[in-house]
Parts: sequence; structure tokens; C-alpha cells
Amino acid sequence: MIKSLILIAHGSRHSKANDEIHLLTKTLSQLSALQHFSKINHAFLEFASPTIEETAQQQISQQCTDITFFPYFLSRGQHVSADIPNIINTLKITYPSLTLTLYPPLGVSDKIPQLIADLLNNPLTF
Repeated sequence: MIKSLILIAHGSRHSKANDEIHLLTKTLSQLSALQHFSKINHAFLEFASPTIEETAQQQISQQCTDITFFPYFLSRGQHVSADIPNIINTLKITYPSLTLTLYPPLGVSDKIPQLIADLLNNPLTF
């Protein structure tokens, strides 16, 4: 079994916003805590490439058989509660032998309040 991760972001018409997701994906792929994933890639729901389907196809072509999807979203809106699950369900129908796992969105983590507090105590400068 080859495990992979797809970080799903909304996508933007502004390339710099999409570049941030690319950089985050690169950083995640270098974390020792995530080394159990053979591949770590990103995908966008709208406005940018690659799409979720394109990234999943890429991982499948690289023999990944266990794909984890992590929505880099703050809440369970329409995209997280319907659009993303629909895409994953279509993939499951097309590739019934794959193991596909969808995590809840980042924003529902109980670590978010502490993260916000930490950031407010150590402000970033722009």
C-alpha cells in the first residue's frame, strides 16, 4: 500500500495566493511527522490548477493506493460538506480498490484557538 496526501485549498485568481499553497505543500513534504506519506501534493477546488481530480490521477498513476484528502478550509461550508465529498465519491466509484480518506477541515481542529492565541502573542510583520 502506497499512502499519499492531497492538501485541498480553495484556489484563487491571484497566483501569489496559490503559490502560498505550493510552498505549504513543499514544507509539509519535508516534515518527518508526515514521512509515512510517499507523496504529498496540493489541489485546488476552483480558479487554479491542479484540480482535485488531476492531483488524484497523478498520484494514482504513481501507484498510490491509499489517498488522504485534507481540506485546508476554515469551516464546513458548501465546498467542504458537499463539493469535495462529491468529487471523492466519484473517484471511489471510478477506482473502487483505492482507500480514500477525507479529513475534516482545518478550522474545526481544537488546536485552532491556541494557534490564534500564539499568533496574537507573536505578531507577523508584513
